[in-house]
Amino acid sequence: MKDKLRVMLIDDDSTWLQTQKWVLEEIGVEVMTFEEGGHILQKIDMHQPDLLILDKVMRIDGLEIAEEAIRNRPYLPVLIMSVDDAECDKVKAFTLGCIDYILKGGVGRSEFMQRILKYCHVGHLNKTLDRMTRRHTSAMHVLQRDFDTLRSGDRLYGKERRNKQRI
Repeated sequence: MKDKLRVMLIDDDSTWLQTQKWVLEEIGVEVMTFEEGGHILQKIDMHQPDLLILDKVMRIDGLEIAEEAIRNRPYLPVLIMSVDDAECDKVKAFTLGCIDYILKGGVGRSEFMQRILKYCHVGHLNKTLDRMTRRHTSAMHVLQRDFDTLRSGDRLYGKERRNKQRI
């Protein structure tokens, strides 16, 4: 069974949140909405989104939330949506590693939905790759430890053999 794509929306405008939730649910995306971005890492870990969409202008600056999310969960694509058209904010968002910066009302509904689906698929693949990498890295550590144990045992066994040969 294919996992449903998941989007986490954070914006202090509850009307905008509800509207975007309806739009995204139309294309089969599971949507979690929050009116504030505090405790972002716990929210990401709890809900495991494939895409994080943030408003830039909130009580806590959306770019600060984006920076924390990207630094600690680099596999998660972050999209900034804002009414703020300042080029310096767009540049900062891309410098931080955001996947896109979209002006609210600046793209048509169909284009918006296609971008969201694309970014969700990227996020889903990134999340899967991150899990697999962690699993394989963990297995490699176990194998290395076992190899080191065997190698140290061989050294001990070799010393015992040499001592017996001397007797």
